[in-house]
Formats: sequence, structure tokens, C-alpha cells
Amino acid sequence: MPSERKKPIKIIAHRGNSAHAPENSKIAFSQALNLGVDFLECDVQLSKDGVPLVMHDGCFTRITRKMSLHKVDAIDYQEIQHIDSGTWFDDKYSSEKILTLRQFFEKFRNNTGLMIDVKDETVKEQHLASHVAEVINDFNHDHPHHGPILVGSLNPKVLFCFENTLPKQQLIPIVKYNHHFADFSRLPARYYAVFYPLATKRRIAELHERGIEVWAWVVDDKKIARKLIANGIDGLITNMPKKMMSCRN
Repeated sequence: MPSERKKPIKIIAHRGNSAHAPENSKIAFSQALNLGVDFLECDVQLSKDGVPLVMHDGCFTRITRKMSLHKVDAIDYQEIQHIDSGTWFDDKYSSEKILTLRQFFEKFRNNTGLMIDVKDETVKEQHLASHVAEVINDFNHDHPHHGPILVGSLNPKVLFCFENTLPKQQLIPIVKYNHHFADFSRLPARYYAVFYPLATKRRIAELHERGIEVWAWVVDDKKIARKLIANGIDGLITNMPKKMMSCRN
């Protein structure tokens, strides 16, 4: 029997309410906020001129019918800001544009937490970390009172760069394979985001013993969610936050 839970499960909206609106879009994040989620999760890539963008892929192929041959880091933000990033999901979202990380922070700064998944397909780790860190620094300076910000990545090198650049920044290793736990072990992280098949009762207990809160990704099935909760999971990263809200208590 799992021990009695002291806190409710956290619900983390993966790219916003992404099962029902274009991922990483203003409308998807707004919908998730209205559902009462604990964290908004977004992805970050860099434009050619070094602007951190809220976008998952390293190219535009999947989320636009135009410019499909262009990589994100091959175009300046001045051009990217005009791209329709919603029609691919549904014609009614044709007004959605790709957010910058700065716009994301400004638009959704409240008590809700923000989890940033920093991608590295096309940019060197240190270059990427320095640009993202600059936005976080500026935001913290201008808005000292806001919800927690967690910086995560599948690449441990990215997070070690952040540890050097922003020593006080809270980090969240994103773990896909068992052997990656060792790669992140030297980071002073209080959170881990774990691919849900790896979130066994034993693994969660080991991380809890180190004072680490454990979230599972990506969980859209209630049966899987209930098993993870029985294993002691602390948070569910999901494309379907409304569906998972009923699992939080």
C-alpha cells in the first residue's frame, strides 16, 4: 500500500491544453490556466538572431503549411513572428503566432508555475543557455513576484550550462532512458521529469530519499495515471489536463 499522500498531485499542462488547441500557443496555455493547472510546460528553440521561441520542433514542417523546408535557426524572428502556427491544428486558430519566451513569461506571469523544456537540435548548449538565461534574468528583475520557473532539458549538458550561468535557477532533468539518471546525478535538482514507464515505485522512492519531487511524462490515460499515483508520483505532465484533473486528489 502506498503511503498517505500529504499533497495533491500536480497537473502540468504539456505545451498547454495541447490535445484541444495548437501546442505551445497562447490559446492552449490560456485554456490550461482556466482549468486550474499547477504548471504550464513549454518548449524553447532559438531563431537565427538568437531569440528564444516557444516551439518544440527544430523546423516548421509539422506546425505550418508554409516554410516547411526552413529550420527555426535559419530565420530571424522578424520573419517568424508572421507565421501562422495554428491552422495546422484547425482553421479557427489561424490567428495564432509563435510566442517568444519573453512573451510567454509576460502573458502568463502569475502564481502558476512555468516549466521550460530547452531543446538543442540546432544550437550549441552554451549559446542556447546564455540566451534563455538572459530572458529569465530580465523577467526576474522586472517581475520579482511570480510562480516558480523550472528549466529542464533532455540534454544534461544544457542544464550544466544553466547551473554555471544561473546558479540559483531551479532545474528539472527530463529523463527518457534509465541510463540517463546517472548523467544528471551531479545536478542540484529538486525535481525530475521522468518518462512514465521509468516511474516505478522503486525509482520514485529512490528519488524521494534524495529529496526530489518526481513528475511523469506524458500521461493522458487515467489507468496509467492511477498506477503512477499508487507508485508515489508527485506530478503528471499531460496533453489532457482536464481529463487528469480528476486524478489529483
